[in-house]
Amino acid sequence: MKKELRNDIVKTIRIAVLIVLIYIGIKWVIPLVWPIAVGAVIAKILSPFVKLLNEKMRLPECVSALISMVILTSVAGVGGFYIFRILIVQLRRLVDNWENISAKIGERVHEICGYVENSFCLGDGTIYKVFSNSFETCVKHGKEKIVSLVMNNSLSGFVCLVEITAAIIICVVSTYYFLAGTKEGSSKTKTNRNDYIFKEQIKLMESKINHIFKAFFRAQIIIMIIDVIVCFVGFAIIKNPYSLLVAIVVGFMDALPMIGIGLILIPWILVMLFAGMTKNAIVLFVVFMICYIVREILEPKLIGENIGLSPIMSLLTLFAGYKLFGIIGLFVGPFIYMIITEDETSL
Repeated sequence: MKKELRNDIVKTIRIAVLIVLIYIGIKWVIPLVWPIAVGAVIAKILSPFVKLLNEKMRLPECVSALISMVILTSVAGVGGFYIFRILIVQLRRLVDNWENISAKIGERVHEICGYVENSFCLGDGTIYKVFSNSFETCVKHGKEKIVSLVMNNSLSGFVCLVEITAAIIICVVSTYYFLAGTKEGSSKTKTNRNDYIFKEQIKLMESKINHIFKAFFRAQIIIMIIDVIVCFVGFAIIKNPYSLLVAIVVGFMDALPMIGIGLILIPWILVMLFAGMTKNAIVLFVVFMICYIVREILEPKLIGENIGLSPIMSLLTLFAGYKLFGIIGLFVGPFIYMIITEDETSL
C-alpha cells in the first residue's frame, strides 16, 4: 500500500514537473529558437522530395536540398506576388468606389434613424445627428491614435522589420542544414547515444508528434475545402463576380486560429443589411452558419480520431492551450496532452 502510494506521488510529481517544463519551454524558449523550429518543419516537409532527388537522380544531398528550397521559394514567391497583385487591384477598386459605397451606407443609416425617430416621436434628425457626431468623433480619435502610433513606434517598427528579416535568413539557412545534414546528424546521433531505451522513447515521441502534426493539418485542409465549396456556392447565388477568389480567401481565413470566417462575413452581412440587400445578407448568414457548424463539428472529431482523443478531450486541449499560451496554444494543446499521457504510460 505504501509502495503504491509512493509510486502515485512520484508519478504526480513527474507529471507536474513535465507540465512546468513544457510551459517554460513554450513561453520563453520557443520565442528564442522559433526560426530554427520553423526551418525544421520546412525541412521535414521537403525531405521526401530531397530523398527522391538523391536516390533517383543521384544528386548530392546538398544539391538536392538547394534545388528543393529554390523550387519552394519560387512557388511561394510567385503565388504570393499573384495574390498580392490581385489584392492591390481589388483595394484600388474599393478606394475608387468608396464614395458611392459610403453614400449608400449613409442613406441607409439615415433611413433607419428616421424610422426610429418617427416610432418614438422624436425630432427630425435627432438620432442621426447624435450618430453622425459620434462617428466623426471616433474617426477623429482614430486618426490621432494612428498618427501617434506611427510616430512613436517608427523606430521599434524598423527594429521589428530587421528582426523579421534576420529570422527569415536564419530559417532559410537552418532549413538547408537540416536537409543537407540529415545523414551526418543521424550517424552522430547513433554513435553518441548509448542509452537504447531513451533513444527508442525519443523516436516514439517523434513519431507521435509527427502523427499529430499531420492530423491537425489534414483536418484544417478538409475543413478549408468544405468552406471554400460552401462559400463559392453562396457567393455565386448572390452573383458576386469574384466568387471563387473570395471563397478561397475566406476559406483560408477560417483556418487561422481565433480569426475565422466571421472576420469577413459578419461585416459583409452588416454592409448588405445597411445597403438594403436583405436577400444577400440572408444568404451570407446561412453560409456563415454552415461553415461555423462544420468547423465546430468536424475539427474535434477529425483531430481526435487521428490522435486518439475523444472530441470532448480534443476541445478541452484546444481551449486549455489557448488559455495558457494564447493563439499558439491552439496548435500545441494536443501536443502537450499527448506528451503528458505518453510520459504517464511510460512510468
